[in-house]
Amino acid sequence: ELIVIHKPEGRNNALAGSVAVSLMFNNGSRSELLTQMGLDTGRSQVMWTAPQSIDLVAAIASALEGTSYSYEGSVPVPPCSESVEWIILESVQQASQEQINHLKDILTTQAD
Repeated sequence: ELIVIHKPEGRNNALAGSVAVSLMFNNGSRSELLTQMGLDTGRSQVMWTAPQSIDLVAAIASALEGTSYSYEGSVPVPPCSESVEWIILESVQQASQEQINHLKDILTTQAD
C-alpha cells in the first residue's frame, strides 16, 4: 500500500484537512506514479527527495474511473487526529519489481 497525501495549500506541515489516497500495488508493469516520484532511475537509491508535485490524476487515471470508497478518518501519524478524508481505490495498481525494490530501499534506509 502506498498512501499519497494532499495537504491544503498554505497549511505548512499540518495534515489536518488533508486528503489521503490509498493505492495498492502488485508486481507488474512500470507505474507512472512511481516514475513521477523518481523511482524509475534504473539504480537503487538510499536517499530520495520527494518531488514538489506529481500529476496524480494522470498517473492513476484508469484507477480513478473504477470503484472507490471514502470516509473521514485519522491522520496516519501522531497525533492521529480524525481530520483526513480518505479515498481508497479498489483497482490495484501495477509497479515493476525494480520500482518496488527502490521504494523498499528508501523506506527501510530512511526509517532507520
